[in-house]
Amino acid sequence: MNAHSRLAAKGPVQIDRLPLAARFSLRLAMADRVAASAALGLDLPDRIGQIAIKSSRSAICLGPDEWQLDDAATEAASIRSALAAIYAAHPHSLVEITDREVTFRLSGPRAAELVSVVSPRDPALMAPGTGARTLFDVAQAVLIRETDDAFTLTIWNSFVPRSTRLAFDATSMPAHRFCWMSAFVIAWASTVRREPLSRHTP
Repeated sequence: MNAHSRLAAKGPVQIDRLPLAARFSLRLAMADRVAASAALGLDLPDRIGQIAIKSSRSAICLGPDEWQLDDAATEAASIRSALAAIYAAHPHSLVEITDREVTFRLSGPRAAELVSVVSPRDPALMAPGTGARTLFDVAQAVLIRETDDAFTLTIWNSFVPRSTRLAFDATSMPAHRFCWMSAFVIAWASTVRREPLSRHTP
């Protein structure tokens, strides 16, 4: 996929499915963070929720010893080789999760409201440029606030039909009905079955 796919273009929130990126889960001791940062060419954040970006490569700290690495699909081999070179001196776990997840961008004047309805994470407490692991409805997710009115949401492929149906139907509501109808959609969407948007499943 070379360009994003717009799934909802009307209403208070737009939903775009983003192109597939190279994505890795990195676990290593905080004491080895500096060495890994040098190998990767960007400073791995040392606080949960912080994000570092350099060129096409980004890293978000999801836990005291956990980072999610994203880059262009063509850079997957570069990430693997860079960290393999320091493994003997700085043991770590690097698992590619590219095909496990799908990322959507939620944007628009009521994107934060949609996030607050279907996720326990309060977007009002998230500054732009920060992120966190959370839930979207019942699906494990990584939520990043890019700007005041734009978020990215990464969820496992197996939850895509349920979660996108929930979000898509909520965005189709007129603005004055959006808030209370979103709550209804949460309960209703659990009974709806749709074909997966991706052939990849975990």
